Amino acid sequence: LSSQIGGIFISGFLYIGVIFMLIRTRKRFTASRNYTTEVKILIQALSITVYCSILNILWHNYQYILPENLWTYMWLNIMWILNSGVYPIIYFIVNSALRGKIVR
Repeated sequence: LSSQIGGIFISGFLYIGVIFMLIRTRKRFTASRNYTTEVKILIQALSITVYCSILNILWHNYQYILPENLWTYMWLNIMWILNSGVYPIIYFIVNSALRGKIVR
C-alpha cells in the first residue's frame, strides 16, 4: 500500500513538473509542429494516472471514505472492470480522426 501511495505522489510531482516546464517554455513549445499531438498525449497520460490513482486509493481505503454497503462494492468493482477500458476510451475521446471513422 505504501508503495502505491508513494508512486501516486511521485507521478503527481512529475506531472506538476512537466506542466510547469510547458508553461515556462510555452513560446517554444507552441511553435513546435507536434504541439497538438504532445498536448493530446499529456492529456491521455494525465487522465489515466488520475483515474488509476483514484481507483487505487478508493479500493484500498474505501472503508474510511465510503459507506460499507452493497452499492460501494458494486461501484468499486465496476471501476476495476472499466479500468481495462480507460486507455481506449481516452484515446477515442482525444483522437478526432478515429472518432470520425467510427461515427461514420
